[in-house]
Amino acid sequence: MGKTAALLLVTGLLGIVPAILAGTMPATETKTVTVTPSHYDAFWLWSGRRLPGGLPAIRTLYLHQGEVLNLHGKAVFMRQGQPVASVKATHIWLTVRLETLALPDDQIGRMVNLLLRWKKAGNHVVGLQLDFDAATGRLAEYGVFLQRVRAKMPADFALGVTGLLDWAQTGSVAQLNLLPIDEIVVQTYQGKRTVPGYQRYLPALQGLHIPFRIGLVENGNWGDMPGEVRDSAWFRGYVVFLVQ
Repeated sequence: MGKTAALLLVTGLLGIVPAILAGTMPATETKTVTVTPSHYDAFWLWSGRRLPGGLPAIRTLYLHQGEVLNLHGKAVFMRQGQPVASVKATHIWLTVRLETLALPDDQIGRMVNLLLRWKKAGNHVVGLQLDFDAATGRLAEYGVFLQRVRAKMPADFALGVTGLLDWAQTGSVAQLNLLPIDEIVVQTYQGKRTVPGYQRYLPALQGLHIPFRIGLVENGNWGDMPGEVRDSAWFRGYVVFLVQ
């Protein structure tokens, strides 16, 4: 083979190899953006946080109102968060963080009483949201507790929960649909950071037959929602956890 022919062959191969490699790679990567509160209209406002300036009209506000703690073997509801007042939000939920489910009826009654007080202050109170990290294998037990709470609530208030990403695995979606709740917000973050690889859990959400939202964290990362989930008749949008 002459030098000229050899050079042409090598040059041609160098042009082909990238094309072959490109064929083995995804044509496009999922676009991710930084979660910016001003792009959303629903938020969690935890104790010690303030609403940032520049927000659009707030449609839904989830207000942290306390924690259920296990103190010396006894479950106690510890009131926390913003005092009862009229707030500038179209709808509000009262959120309570749970450390234990062994909560006596009188403590459940204290949480329910908060709903009435916030409503009396002139707010459109949707209901009570419970934040509990139940293991996937204990969702049935959680459901029994939720039924107790619902039985103590006036019928005009809704009951919601936050959900862990691993609850959305295909094997547990059927259990989620059986929970006696009106809404679930699936959190895609831990602490102040987006969970790495959260995308792989999202397709299972198309099996939900209860209203659901996706929980994002301020300044976290968020990519495209799978189309079949975004187009679900049960999808209600996003909630941003404010960290500033």
